[in-house]
Amino acid sequence: MKKSVLYFLFFIFITLPGKAGDNDYIINMLNAKTMTDTATVQSTLVTAANYFERIALMNPEKWLPYYYAAYCYTRISHLNKGADKRDAWVDKAQIEIDKAFKNDPKNSEILVMKGFVLQARMDINPMVRGFEYNKETLAYFDKAIELNPDNPRSYLWKGVNLYHTPSFFGGGKDKAYILINTAIEKFKANPPKDMLAPDWGYKYALEMIEKCK
Repeated sequence: MKKSVLYFLFFIFITLPGKAGDNDYIINMLNAKTMTDTATVQSTLVTAANYFERIALMNPEKWLPYYYAAYCYTRISHLNKGADKRDAWVDKAQIEIDKAFKNDPKNSEILVMKGFVLQARMDINPMVRGFEYNKETLAYFDKAIELNPDNPRSYLWKGVNLYHTPSFFGGGKDKAYILINTAIEKFKANPPKDMLAPDWGYKYALEMIEKCK
């Protein structure tokens, strides 16, 4: 058992970037990310988001803690009912992803998250907010694809957007299917570079492709 644990820790450190001084950051991020990946209830996501925010305070130059905090808060918004509550969580997500964007404005993953957050705000009142935010949301995904054509999440969430857009407004299942299928191919062809890199969305892509058939 001890040998297995030691091997696991050794594996973590040889597959993650950074110097020896980054060990605390890596371990803390892995703990918070694991919590996020396995979370099914709001309380766990809140704890994870708070964890990422504390990591960000100690590492303000890094974008990933802000990114994951925004991801947690956006997921929480989908778990709530009522526009005021959902907007409040989206507001918190917006603050965090804006910090990440300030650190790295040409990062494809950050642009996907900006679109993901804006999608959550649209989803609160799609009939009204669709006209206000849809163009900006799609622009984030298009820019993310331009910066990194291999990022599967950009295709996935653009596809999800088109799935929920009526065909007479340029959306529909057929267009969504093409993008989501591309996302699935990109997921398979481009595994995460390391254990901290974003890797979410694949299971949802598989669910969405079935809905598009």
